[in-house]
Amino acid sequence: MKYADFGKRIREERLKLGLTQERLAEDVNLSTAYIGQIERGERTPTLENIVAIANRLGVTVDYLLSDSVNSNGENELKIWLQ
Repeated sequence: MKYADFGKRIREERLKLGLTQERLAEDVNLSTAYIGQIERGERTPTLENIVAIANRLGVTVDYLLSDSVNSNGENELKIWLQ
């Protein structure tokens, strides 16, 4: 999984909407520090949090994950579903 690419896409979409990390975090009931860690590729959000972020940004989950998941990521899928 390319967490940095995933986080970069979230950041780009957040900035397009003129949202701060603080505002996005507040809107999806997460901490600002956690949003920053996701955007830097340092944390792996749960599927529930990915969906919440995608909904707030007005994009699809598959858009956020595009180019982030490699073809042999079966074990990594388990991480997302925990």
